Amino acid sequence: MKIYNDTNMDQLEFIPEASFENYEFQGIDFSKHHLKSIEFYSCKFLACNFANQSVMNVSFKEPLFDSCKLLGINWCEIKRLDQPKFLNSKLDLSVFSRLKLKKAEFIDCSVIDVDFSESDLSAALFTGSNLSSSNFDGAVILGTDFRNSKDYSIDPRRTKIKGAKFSYPEAISLISILGAEVS
Repeated sequence: MKIYNDTNMDQLEFIPEASFENYEFQGIDFSKHHLKSIEFYSCKFLACNFANQSVMNVSFKEPLFDSCKLLGINWCEIKRLDQPKFLNSKLDLSVFSRLKLKKAEFIDCSVIDVDFSESDLSAALFTGSNLSSSNFDGAVILGTDFRNSKDYSIDPRRTKIKGAKFSYPEAISLISILGAEVS
């Protein structure tokens, strides 16, 4: 695996159609780079900043984002996003609407005010994540694991929910959204 950080980043060029496979990027501020039409395959991003970055036509196949800032990204512009893993990262104010995110992992992340409307999140993991004000309307969450996540608001009338896993006390939000009183 090739490892890049601030000291050797000048050796890389993010030109359109560039491809990176099995790279590890450490502490890189990608918000300073133009990533249009770049391909990343099996790459690791550790403590990197992608805040408000355009991912227009970018491909990520099996990426790992660990302790990254991914704020305000419109992932709908992406060309490909296969089995992403987000660990201890901030994805607040991002948009994943209508994307296929089967088996995606959002572990111990801040996922506040994120739009997952009409996305396929089947078998995804949200363990330990804060989902405050995130939108799951019309999403498919079949077999999705929300155990130990918090502050989600999922309307079971507008979301395919069969087999999803929840933990107490957060699961109470599923019936309180229907107007039921819980005491």
